[in-house]
Formats: sequence, structure tokens, C-alpha cells
Amino acid sequence: MRDRVDFLLDPGTFVPSARMAGVPDDLLIVGRGRLQGRPVQVFSLEDDLADARRAGAYSEMIGVCMDAALRMGVPVVGLV
Repeated sequence: MRDRVDFLLDPGTFVPSARMAGVPDDLLIVGRGRLQGRPVQVFSLEDDLADARRAGAYSEMIGVCMDAALRMGVPVVGLV
């Protein structure tokens, strides 16, 4: 997943957000970076999510990403 984010964003610009307990790095990553020189918030969610018990934590982290984008006035890019 991280490779998809690195491929999309300008080289070296991805900065991950703080991790949330119970959300493995290999299932969801959230952060900010630049896309063609413009700031964006980004999340990447593994499409093979079988554990519905973590759905609340996933949606909370994505909500944090969207809230940050709203405060910063930047777009959100979601990779699923």
C-alpha cells in the first residue's frame, strides 16, 4: 500500500499521520503529501478487509484525514 502512495505523490513528500491503536500499517495508511506540487491529504485502504471489528477504527482514521484536509483547505485522495 505504501508503494501506491509513494507512486502517486511527488517523491519524498509523504508524511504519515499518527497511528491509531488497533489499525495495522498494512491495512490503512493516512498522511499528507504533494501531488504535482499541490498539498493533499491521502489515505490508502487495503481492499481485502475481512475484519469488520476494525471498521470503526478505519473510519475514524479516514475521518481524521478528511478533517485535516478541511482545516487546511486541500483535497483528499483516497486509494482503495
